[in-house]
Amino acid sequence: MVLALTVFSISCTGKTRKPLFCRADWETADLSAPYPSEVTAVLVEEGQKVKKGEVLIALDTSDFARQRDSAKAALNALYHQIRRLRILIRHQEKNLAKVKNLTKIGGAPQQTLENLQVQLEALREELLAAESQMSSRKKKISIIEQQMMRGMVRAPENGIVLRVFTSKGERALPGQPLVRMGYPQSVEVYCYVSHDLMSKLKVGTKAKIFSTGETATLGTVSFISPEPEFTPRYYISDSERDVLHYMVKIKVQAQERVFNMGEFVQVHFLLQHGQK
Repeated sequence: MVLALTVFSISCTGKTRKPLFCRADWETADLSAPYPSEVTAVLVEEGQKVKKGEVLIALDTSDFARQRDSAKAALNALYHQIRRLRILIRHQEKNLAKVKNLTKIGGAPQQTLENLQVQLEALREELLAAESQMSSRKKKISIIEQQMMRGMVRAPENGIVLRVFTSKGERALPGQPLVRMGYPQSVEVYCYVSHDLMSKLKVGTKAKIFSTGETATLGTVSFISPEPEFTPRYYISDSERDVLHYMVKIKVQAQERVFNMGEFVQVHFLLQHGQK
């Protein structure tokens, strides 16, 4: 069934019906150190475009490198131990087979056979323990190397470096931002609307987003604030800020154009005809 649609422009206040120009913002993310360390290199500048996986900040991983080298040395020693044990076990198995044959014909005492069996079992147990240690060592090395990789702070997505908060030689702590990334491909539009218009909206309401000289871009309401607030100064003039509005967030769909961060746009909501 085809629904008739009515286009509603955003009102600046409940009294005036002039359209409100909303603000388009990129999705942003602050990247921080995964563990306390020292910054050894800052590889990007503010405003630089980066690709997913590109290294932005390098942290000191020398402590992890020493742990890795020590673990690898222990692993190498275990490798030689396991190699030696396997040779001994093969040799012991051959001796045991010979003594078994001699015992059958009375050429070797039963005690000698039993001693060889005990020795062989001890060697096998020692081999199992060494192999278990080797598996643990490999896992430890893998964890250390993962930590070293995390010391390279990388771009999680294609984007633009908005801010660099650190420099070479500074201490980096978890939760302390090192770089702020912006993602032009992921845009949300923030609008402040009157209670009258807010009551007509719901999550999932479609919207058209207009910019000067551009065709409309489609979007969908993703969030409606349950609480009214004073709008920021850059949305509504000081003379009108005494009126409380509701913040509405619109997720921009597949973009045919790139919005500038903080660009002001005009939004028209598409409501079902006759909606009060």
